[in-house]
Amino acid sequence: MDRDMDLIRDLLIKIKDNTDGESFFEAGNCMPGIDYNKVRLHLELMEESGLFAGGRNGVLKSFGYSFQIRRLSNYGYDFLEQITNDEIWEKTKTEIKEKKLPRTIEWIAKVAGIFWGSYMKNRNE
Repeated sequence: MDRDMDLIRDLLIKIKDNTDGESFFEAGNCMPGIDYNKVRLHLELMEESGLFAGGRNGVLKSFGYSFQIRRLSNYGYDFLEQITNDEIWEKTKTEIKEKKLPRTIEWIAKVAGIFWGSYMKNRNE
């Protein structure tokens, strides 16, 4: 199964919008129409990349088909801030594809950071 960066982005947004640091976001059936195993794999990839707070404690695997996520890590929030804007997200994906850059969270963060900086500079002028 290929890594789906759009799914990772969608999951980050859902987790950010549905966690408060105290309770857990239940990620069992959070993406209707998307295969559970695909969601599970991407949550595990996100955990391995440090997007959840508390390292291995950020995602707690519970019984059945449910994952519990307390909150994003600081890195997760930073990464999400750079890719939340739809225009920046689309430019980032296009740049990664055209330049044949690695489709990793780290590279996406670098490219999105460049577009984010340009966006903020132009916004403040």
